Parts: sequence; structure tokens; C-alpha cells
Amino acid sequence: MKKKKKKKKKTEAFWKASIGLLLRSYQVSVFATTMRLFFLESLVRLL
Repeated sequence: MKKKKKKKKKTEAFWKASIGLLLRSYQVSVFATTMRLFFLESLVRLL
């Protein structure tokens, strides 16, 4: 029982870390797309 509990905690931490990484990468991609759109908009305005 004790061993199982330890394993569960480890997997829980792993899932939390992976979810955090996914959220961070998603935020970064969203930020990149917004920056790209903003850059394209400014280019269009200049033209």
C-alpha cells in the first residue's frame, strides 16, 4: 500500500509538471501568433 501511494504521488507530480509545460508552451505559441499578427498589421499600415 505504501509503495503504491508513493508511486501515485510521483505520477501526480509528473502530470502536474507536464500540464504546466503544456500550458507554458501554449501561452508561448499564443504570444508568438499575436506578435506575428501585430507585426503583419503594422506592415500593412506602412504599405
